[in-house]
Amino acid sequence: MQARWYGIVFLWVIFSFCAVVQPTTVPQQDLPDSFGEVLEEIQRDGLELRDYLYPYNDGFPNDLVTLLENDAVHSAKGLVSELRIYRSDSEGTQFLDREIVAGMHLDFHELNNTDINRDGSSEIVIWKGCGGTAWSCQQIGVYQIRKNRLINLSKPISGSLFPSSLVDLEQDGSLEIIAIETRWETYEHLPHPVAPTVEETFAWSNGSYRRASQEYPHYYQQKINHIESLMDQIELPYDYLGNSIKLLLNYDRMGQTKRGWEEFERLLQTESPSIVGTDVWQSIKDPILEDFKIELGQHD
Repeated sequence: MQARWYGIVFLWVIFSFCAVVQPTTVPQQDLPDSFGEVLEEIQRDGLELRDYLYPYNDGFPNDLVTLLENDAVHSAKGLVSELRIYRSDSEGTQFLDREIVAGMHLDFHELNNTDINRDGSSEIVIWKGCGGTAWSCQQIGVYQIRKNRLINLSKPISGSLFPSSLVDLEQDGSLEIIAIETRWETYEHLPHPVAPTVEETFAWSNGSYRRASQEYPHYYQQKINHIESLMDQIELPYDYLGNSIKLLLNYDRMGQTKRGWEEFERLLQTESPSIVGTDVWQSIKDPILEDFKIELGQHD
């Protein structure tokens, strides 16, 4: 019954948030005169101009970053957005590069057009969103224009990791990328609302973002402290198991897998009647334990 209840709530939330957002065409003031022909080309491609900016680029002050979007309601392709860059000079406006993003709306992030990693160049920071409750529905993209190309600095964060926020963990002015790990979002033993979330931290170093979670133990310890403060209050087995796994994974990210495993096993020895006295607990506790023994290389 509990699994069915979670499923109903999950579907209701998805349908509530997945409404199609209509493209918003921005006023075309401050665009170069030569951009008129480009606008016609954009419209022939079935796209509309949502927003634009001139990035802080001393070498090419007339570079133009545009956010484009199709009419998803009437398109057989569904929602398609593009990040395109152009360059204007005395001879007109020329296309330089683009990135196509299927199924997501694009907006400029509030930190857009600032030097977020203190490398001396301003970054283009984009919000990517599609509505819904899937963990990958809200993302960020970090870009620079280099040698007439659009370089995605956040691209190495791929697979099941999606960049979701920017945080200055060291308070030094250089922002780290926090990426959410979606591997466990559809973990077969737990309903989506209580699936265990965990994050990876990426820090800027030598011209790129690299995985650096173990360098920020204070960040993960705060998350662990919060989870531990909740455990005695939890009365449902799904919630209890999901938070136990979340605690284990946060210990693993900060480089303390052994300690995390000890805490995980201790939590699974709970004697709370509202948890251990359920069919759910009896049916999924042992499979979960075995799954994470394999995942984290823990053996008896």
